[in-house]
Amino acid sequence: MIDLIFPDGSKRPFDDGVTGKDVATSIAISLAKRAVLVTQNALEVAIVTRDLAREQDRLARISFEIGKATSFELIDAGRLLRSAEISLAARELDVVQARIAAYMALSSCTW
Repeated sequence: MIDLIFPDGSKRPFDDGVTGKDVATSIAISLAKRAVLVTQNALEVAIVTRDLAREQDRLARISFEIGKATSFELIDAGRLLRSAEISLAARELDVVQARIAAYMALSSCTW
């Protein structure tokens, strides 16, 4: 059993006779799993952002109806909501791409 020390100071134990390919595969799998977690967290933030933009849009509509907001504020709230929805769709795609990359890292094709 050997312990490899990585540039970030972390140690990882490996069996004797480990190859560079085995180490690289282990690192790739670890990074892919972390990438999935990061993209899932970004998706959660995008969901909250979209929900807040939706509420802002609703309040802007009410304010406009009772004469407390301008048409610019109404249009801007709608723009922010559309932007948040587009960002959410992009984060959903990021999660799918990260999961695909993780599956690819986990696969062991020896062509």
